[in-house]
Amino acid sequence: MAGWRELGRSDFRPVLRQISVPTLVLCGARDYLGVRAARVLFTGIGTASMQTIPQVGHLVTQSPTFPALLTTFLTAIPD
Repeated sequence: MAGWRELGRSDFRPVLRQISVPTLVLCGARDYLGVRAARVLFTGIGTASMQTIPQVGHLVTQSPTFPALLTTFLTAIPD
């Protein structure tokens, strides 16, 4: 638990601009805290794209649209 508490106190925003690889930020529209955190990641990573999946909470990987969203993102990355 101490590790989770320390992680929660950490502010990674200053280093997000250093991420230069293609980045997809996904979150469920019903995950209200997750949407807020996703926006921080999206705005902090200059080259990121973000998609919010409607009708989904925290477990975006269980959404039926997740595989298509991920596949579309990954196939758009140049070799």
